Amino acid sequence: MIAQKPSLFQPKTKPLRLPRSKAVTIAIGLICRDGLVLCADQAVGNESYKFHECKLSSIRLAGNKGVVILAYAGVRDEMNLIYEKLRPSLEVQCTTCEQIQLHIQDVLNSALPKTSQYPHQMLCGVSDGVTLRLFKTIGRNIYPIPVWDCIGFGDTSVIRYLGALFLKYGEDLPFFRAIPICNYMIAQAKEHIQFCGGPTDLWALTRKGKLSKQSSLIPLDCANDLVEKSLIAILTAATEPTTTAESCERLLRNLRQVIDASTQTYQTFLDG
Repeated sequence: MIAQKPSLFQPKTKPLRLPRSKAVTIAIGLICRDGLVLCADQAVGNESYKFHECKLSSIRLAGNKGVVILAYAGVRDEMNLIYEKLRPSLEVQCTTCEQIQLHIQDVLNSALPKTSQYPHQMLCGVSDGVTLRLFKTIGRNIYPIPVWDCIGFGDTSVIRYLGALFLKYGEDLPFFRAIPICNYMIAQAKEHIQFCGGPTDLWALTRKGKLSKQSSLIPLDCANDLVEKSLIAILTAATEPTTTAESCERLLRNLRQVIDASTQTYQTFLDG
């Protein structure tokens, strides 16, 4: 009997390997009057799978003189490598915003490839105890952010429009106004942009290095929803010929109550 030769077209078996997790995200950074705000959604995945995780991280500077906070959009393994390279040196030697920026550049050069189809992106907020800086990184390149910027899959015309509308003069906004605006923009991205979703993480960093973290923004999301519904009711009434003065006054009183409750919700977050 002649032995049968193996087929040339016999499929080869490959070890099962999960694809690298991409953070198809929306993250926003803003410098305001009191400090800076960094916020992001938690969606990670693609068409085949998804899960939720925080995409914000922080590093306390040497001598407890300040803080660096980071948000990323890209491959989580690359972000973990960048963080582990940054953390030891920032915790023991880097003291000024300029030194920190140079060190971030060195880490990007060593951790990331020179070219990539989907370059890693970060927002970097820095407080050295005296000054504040906000940077955006794309691959190995670093760009200063004068007021606000965003990264990730949610960086679309919708978010750019809202940013131009609400954050153009962000440096004049106090925390209690800047935080609901940033949270609202993330909420709109989660509502209208594919692959953005999950809970929202929002961190507020003061010029002196105090960091407030909020990882579950359900009360803040509810506050935004109520304000939006009240505004829509007023706009609808304004275009209705039969609207009475009493109806307008009632709608305005309701909006005032909603705004007061919303302001108290955000102030509780800052004081917490």
